[in-house]
Amino acid sequence: MMAVALGLPALGCGDDDDGPVDSGGGDPIDSGRRDGALDATVVTDAAATVDAAAPDASVAPGIVINELYMTTLGGDGRRYVELRAAAGTPLTGLQLRLLRSNGTVAHTIDVAPGGTLTPGDGLWVVGGALVSNVDQFYSNASWGLDSSQGAVQLIRNGVAGPILVDLVGYGPAVTPAPPTPPTATVEGATAVPVPSADTDSIGRRAGAADSNVNSADLCRMTASPGAVNTACL
Repeated sequence: MMAVALGLPALGCGDDDDGPVDSGGGDPIDSGRRDGALDATVVTDAAATVDAAAPDASVAPGIVINELYMTTLGGDGRRYVELRAAAGTPLTGLQLRLLRSNGTVAHTIDVAPGGTLTPGDGLWVVGGALVSNVDQFYSNASWGLDSSQGAVQLIRNGVAGPILVDLVGYGPAVTPAPPTPPTATVEGATAVPVPSADTDSIGRRAGAADSNVNSADLCRMTASPGAVNTACL
């Protein structure tokens, strides 16, 4: 893993931005990739016939969305989603569906190539090519998170269609629901507020069990891609 200053993210910005933006004051973090970071191809979002009212962790035991960075310093190349699982957990078949504020599916992408296992620290970072400690990176044309409102679904494709494994909604609730299942856009009644500071992310509380309630399980924290989550702010 490349060295990274804890508390500082590989940052990303602008819903309509197709590339990194010069922040003027320099990057608050060193942009880089873990050794062996993988470039990836896009996966087309396909129609499905299976839905889930709540995530079903049994289809990918122990894997959760651990951190999201979507705030407004830089371009989509600096945005990321970090997953957490036990070391050596298979990532084959897992995908991220990135939902826009209006419920449309912006991108559906593979978390990792077939046969990939989580590394020793259990963290796996998917994001733009400028994200520090990224494991699986995508070009801006096939990647990006809306900055003020959206949702990220972690799914596994089953025989009858995608099954929801985990979900984080942020900002105001996404409406309407996506046109194809899974249609859930938040766990619980309330999405997680979007951080106002460019150096902050939405992350899972230290030691918190996954209760399937976003507002209880996650909070604002200093961003730390590929490193242990920091304390809630």
